[in-house]
Amino acid sequence: RETYFAFSGGGNIEGFELEGRLGGTWIALRDDAFTEDPFDDGGGVRVGCGRRYGFSPAEFLRLGLGGQIEYSYTEGDTRVSDGISVWKEDIALDLFRGQLFAGASLDLEAGRELIFSPYAGAGLEFLRGELALDDWDDWYDEEVADIEEDRVGFIFGGLDMHIGERARIGLEARTNFDGWLAQVSFGIRF
Repeated sequence: RETYFAFSGGGNIEGFELEGRLGGTWIALRDDAFTEDPFDDGGGVRVGCGRRYGFSPAEFLRLGLGGQIEYSYTEGDTRVSDGISVWKEDIALDLFRGQLFAGASLDLEAGRELIFSPYAGAGLEFLRGELALDDWDDWYDEEVADIEEDRVGFIFGGLDMHIGERARIGLEARTNFDGWLAQVSFGIRF
């Protein structure tokens, strides 16, 4: 489970869009293999970049292809046992994510200064990560678990509201049929 925020910036030249992101993230891991939550209060940093290409085969229709990569580093707490005693220890999570996706959107004018753009699409996500115990007594990190998902399919949909020439408000939902994501974004074009 993850909560995050990010500031992003980029450019769009003739349908090619490049974007960079920097933000914070809070991750909690849940797994049936653990008797307790293995990673709590995991606050950290999230960075990423993405590239998209969009084109319009008709005046109101846009099609797009894209991809993005993200890296998160978070630290938290876990409970560790040697069979006799239980104590709290620091733990770190390194997580790499990559996505490839395709989608379509409509541009529906609701007035001179307002355009609604509903969109939908599908994609694949690739995950790799490592959970490591930060053993400060012995000055080394001990790997606790690997996170590896070669391909996770997902679908998404949303609505962008373009207000005038410069402002955008976006709402998006995504699911991989095992979990879901909802996000809100605000944008200003310079």
